[in-house]
Amino acid sequence: MEGFLDIRQDWFARKYLPLIGRRFWSFKIALNLLNQMDGKNILEVGCIREKEDWKAGMSTLLFAEYASRFKAEFDSIDISEKNIEVSKEVTKDFKKSVVYHLGDSLKVLKEWFKPIDLLFLDSKDCDPENDEISRQAQEHQLKELELAYPNLTKNAIVLLDDNYFDNGGKTALAKDFLWAKKWVSLMDYEQSLWIRTG
Repeated sequence: MEGFLDIRQDWFARKYLPLIGRRFWSFKIALNLLNQMDGKNILEVGCIREKEDWKAGMSTLLFAEYASRFKAEFDSIDISEKNIEVSKEVTKDFKKSVVYHLGDSLKVLKEWFKPIDLLFLDSKDCDPENDEISRQAQEHQLKELELAYPNLTKNAIVLLDDNYFDNGGKTALAKDFLWAKKWVSLMDYEQSLWIRTG
């Protein structure tokens, strides 16, 4: 188990549980599943935007360290050159484990060819006080999922961020899509975590 699943040697919990807050358990479960299924390809859409922005999850850092420890391939897509530069600084200790892709996620995903074992979607922001902005974010996340879907492997895991809002956050349409495809939601809180049923 290489120390990831073994609760007595859980480097991930020791390092990140005090920092990440409500997103910790969905990240932990997703990476536990990836580890158990011997998944090697992580794709993130929407990278770190600010240093020490633990409230937002710091997903790029978590995935980069995981990839470094477990010899996984980790790709991150973002439309902002500034965001990527910040993210590169934050993940500099694991720079050999991250490949950054600058561009519109929909255009990049349209050309995507690598298999995806873990897909994390967290690009366009929603606004819990503005239904129109949230609707646009929901439609955008659904399009990202639809474009990535053909590359999801048999045991793929999908993790959707910014879920826990009264107006559905940015995950509402993506969750409907996965539900219609008979995927199973393992956790639905700050993030929504899904796996295939067969």
